[in-house]
Amino acid sequence: MPIILARHAERLDYVERDAGRNWIASSAQPWNTPLTGAGGLQAAALGRAIARHIESHRLPPVTRIYCSPLLRCVQTAAAAAAALASASGIGIDARIDLSLMEHMGEAWYRSWCIGGVSDSTWGGPDGRKAWGTPVDEALIHPLAKRSASELLPRTNAEFLASLQARGVASSEGASSLSADLVGEMELLLRAPGQGGDTGAGTVVEADFRWGEFETHAREEERVTRLFDYVAKAHHPGETVLLVSHGSPTSALFRHSQRNRPPDGAGGRWPPCQYCGLYVLVAPREDGSWEAAALARGRPTDRPAPSRTGLLSRL
Repeated sequence: MPIILARHAERLDYVERDAGRNWIASSAQPWNTPLTGAGGLQAAALGRAIARHIESHRLPPVTRIYCSPLLRCVQTAAAAAAALASASGIGIDARIDLSLMEHMGEAWYRSWCIGGVSDSTWGGPDGRKAWGTPVDEALIHPLAKRSASELLPRTNAEFLASLQARGVASSEGASSLSADLVGEMELLLRAPGQGGDTGAGTVVEADFRWGEFETHAREEERVTRLFDYVAKAHHPGETVLLVSHGSPTSALFRHSQRNRPPDGAGGRWPPCQYCGLYVLVAPREDGSWEAAALARGRPTDRPAPSRTGLLSRL
């Protein structure tokens, strides 16, 4: 049973930041940016790229998706699923899974929860040098003091309810929440058979908040538990797609290689850029997975140009 790993497409808040605007300052959910319009095109191109890999490597069709609960990942999964279904004519079952959530560490919180300071930059505008430094409690967003589990939808139904509450036309980037893409998300998460897989053994309690951050060890524990659950032939005869964020997707791939460093390239796998794609065909005798495609990345959180360059590579 092949497993495909993918990162979400281009996020709106980074583009707004690079244009001198602060998206999170006016958002009711500053941790939950949508895609840009170009990101929606990237996600559809991702689906077409996966379809080509499926065909060229003679893999079973993608019939199941596990997805991070954040909007940008569900948008990516929905657009990719629509392209895949168009290519194969086969329906896709999808499930929100908190195991694939972004790393809920100090860098994530500093990117969105400090009033007058946070601008979506990972770790905050001052980067690593600010980590661990005291912050005036009055500046901390009230929702950052609540458990992360309270901020995130845990099921498809909860996601769809939050989407309805958020509204299609909003000040947070209405173009990226177009009616077509909202329809694709609703179609994906309401597909027949959805909810039949309970994900036994993958339940995650995200009891993190400002000052009580998730460690990278905890992040790797949750994502690798899901990977191992999926890999143990719970979906025989299918290809399964996992859609997540840069750090979890990279952690998933490292785990698939049993944390074996690559030859050359300084002994490190490249970071996973927008729509980065890993196609894992089958496990080897040593437990590592044969990879038919590897993501390539940029050494920064700044997005690659969201125009024909990335789209043509996909």
